[in-house]
Amino acid sequence: MAQAETEIFRGTLASLCAEHGKIQEIADSAGLSRVFLSRIINGHAVPTLDVAARIAKAAKMQLSDMLKKSRKKLAVAG
Repeated sequence: MAQAETEIFRGTLASLCAEHGKIQEIADSAGLSRVFLSRIINGHAVPTLDVAARIAKAAKMQLSDMLKKSRKKLAVAG
């Protein structure tokens, strides 16, 4: 994942976890540890496209939709 996409993905993932308060549920559904998911959200780890797709699926979204959603948020904030 390119850096810009990673930043966008992190922001959307953080929002989803904050909205639902379910970082553990998303981590479990994606087959990841909560710690690793937290590291991604906080910018200490970068997901591969496979991992990003698993996270999106666990959040009941398509990866492309997840990226589109965060790009829109970024455009509104900017």
